[in-house]
Amino acid sequence: MEQTSKAEKQARYRKKDKLRRQADQIFRLWQLEPKKDNFKSEREIYQLIESVINLPHGWTDDDYLNAEKKLDNLNSEMFSQDNQILNDIKSSKGLWMLSEDANDMGKIMLENALERTNALASHIISALKISDCDENEQAAALMEAMRFVGRTLSNNRHVPYPSDAKAMCLFTINPIYDRPKWFTRSFSFMLHKQIQPESLREIVQYLKKYEKDGDGNN
Repeated sequence: MEQTSKAEKQARYRKKDKLRRQADQIFRLWQLEPKKDNFKSEREIYQLIESVINLPHGWTDDDYLNAEKKLDNLNSEMFSQDNQILNDIKSSKGLWMLSEDANDMGKIMLENALERTNALASHIISALKISDCDENEQAAALMEAMRFVGRTLSNNRHVPYPSDAKAMCLFTINPIYDRPKWFTRSFSFMLHKQIQPESLREIVQYLKKYEKDGDGNN
């Protein structure tokens, strides 16, 4: 029995070591990548990787498989050419057609906006890290911040350019508020991009149910 227990411990150690080696390899490859727009610093990406592979005490095979899946998802995002914060800025300011050959004024405008937005995002993330709030409380705080922006957008009679970021903020506010005409289409397209097809179909079924029953608590 003791030998079996020792063998199990060794097997668990080898699995954790394999996960660590996979994570270290991903981090090293990312360091060599010339274009790293999706993440701001080595510290940020290192902390993200650590949070993914940090298995709970007494972890199970399901915990391990979940960590592997999350590491694979993070790996895909790390090397994606899709810079989401840049896309949001371009869309929200009507600069989505701005090319590499654009005039200097357009490039300066975009660079300044990106610098300001990155700085604000970093401040928000830093505030989350040093707060005493857990993930549930952090999510609630972020939602309140999004509602603040959403109300401002709703009160602005002229919101000419749709974006995923604006749509999300407008989504969080009370139904009594008016929303721009583009909101429904923009929010629907964002769901189409961000959510897997089977989940989208499930959302549609729930919406039909809630419309019929008038109660979302069941």
